[in-house]
Amino acid sequence: MDAINQMITWLEANWGTAVFGTLSLGTVVTTLLILAKQWIGNKAQGTKYEAMWNSSQDTISKWAALYEAERAKSAEVSHENAFLKASQTVMFDALTKMALASKLDSDDKVSIVANIDRLKLMSPDEIIENVKQTGETVITNASQELNENPTQTVVNVINSAGSLLDKYTTKKE
Repeated sequence: MDAINQMITWLEANWGTAVFGTLSLGTVVTTLLILAKQWIGNKAQGTKYEAMWNSSQDTISKWAALYEAERAKSAEVSHENAFLKASQTVMFDALTKMALASKLDSDDKVSIVANIDRLKLMSPDEIIENVKQTGETVITNASQELNENPTQTVVNVINSAGSLLDKYTTKKE
């Protein structure tokens, strides 16, 4: 402890003493402390930047791998869609030929073939939109009818169900 006190006393006595020109002992010590502190700070900052750089490179490589996997999935899906479209075309052709070869009336055959041809030409978006519009129309009409006369609606539904059941349960003689 005595040695430290002697060093402190010597520094206090010689702090402002000029070492070389206007360069004093205090200036040299302060400059060295500031430079050491700056060097340690830069080293720590460089380590942070290096860690951040490595982390960003890892993240970029993971994103690239995910992107490639997603591209492979979309390519697989497009191949599946092409297969489904081709199989759908075959099915439509088979249905058309079966309808034409059947013993149905000519009007029914023409109607079936026309509907199949219409379906062939429609895109899936058109089909979905068509089904959605039909469903909305049915729901709107049913809700209006239920709101206007609920009792009569229930009677109509029961009568229709009864006649439908009778159609399939009665024996033909």
